[in-house]
Formats: sequence, structure tokens, C-alpha cells
Amino acid sequence: MVTPEDLVGRQVQGVTCSWFHARDGGGEPELLHMWLHMEDLGPVRFHTLDHILDLRIDDPHD
Repeated sequence: MVTPEDLVGRQVQGVTCSWFHARDGGGEPELLHMWLHMEDLGPVRFHTLDHILDLRIDDPHD
């Protein structure tokens, strides 16, 4: 688990996003996951679950 304090003072080196696209092609894509590639930490996945921010070191999926 990563805390918000772990991110303070580190540089963002890149961003990867995962989008949900409805099968029927309708509507706009929705952001599913976001990873910030952080200096000295690697990719940190941002995920919201029941109004709680979950930060974890995790590689982006395909």
C-alpha cells in the first residue's frame, strides 16, 4: 500500500490510463484506472472504491 505522503516530493515520469468502452459503442469512454509512474517508486495505480482512494504499486494491464 502506498500513502499520499509517499508521493510528495517525487517526480511524475509518465502516466498510463485504462478506459472502459461500452460494448454497444454508445456513450463516452470512462476512466477505469490510472497509473502514475513515479520516481523511485515505479507505477502507482490510483483506484477509487466506495469513495476511498486506493494507491498501490502495480504494473498497468494490457
